[in-house]
Amino acid sequence: MSQVPAADRTLMILLALARSAGPIPAATIARECQIPKSSVYHLLVAMQARGFVTPAGNSMWGLGVSAFEVGSAYVRHEPMERRARPLLTEAVKKLKRIGSVVGHVGILRGNDTLYLLKESTSSSITLVTDVGVRLPANLTASGRAMLAHLADSQVRALFPDPSAFTDRTGKGPQTLSELRNCTQSRT
Repeated sequence: MSQVPAADRTLMILLALARSAGPIPAATIARECQIPKSSVYHLLVAMQARGFVTPAGNSMWGLGVSAFEVGSAYVRHEPMERRARPLLTEAVKKLKRIGSVVGHVGILRGNDTLYLLKESTSSSITLVTDVGVRLPANLTASGRAMLAHLADSQVRALFPDPSAFTDRTGKGPQTLSELRNCTQSRT
């Protein structure tokens, strides 16, 4: 815990809301963040006053427009995205002649893939890999491509035991050797 517990708790709450698929109950936030419910409610009210969270009825809370502003500012300020966007746009434009294409720029965030940029040749392509979405790296092509370029020791650190492997479809790798088999075609 930091020397400023209220700031630390506020940031934990924002991250919990960012990882959720939509508004979640304050009790769930308290449980996930291991913060007393009364403290969570006080922090939510303070964040609501600044527009970082918004009530969604029945003690449900979601991210507010101020959180969007901060997240959007990251994309404007981060040099990687500024440099990558023209390259991604050009690559998608060149590939457009072969059909509908979606291109992403993502990073590893723990053992997840966090998508930072997305370009598409068609608005009719619907994917869950939108900007700001985190998906298990062991289940995505871009995540596996990034993992393929890490040293074995780094991959072992990200996936120390079977519980680190997310299984959403029953088809993804569940062990280090299965993951390595998925990423061997890197050269």
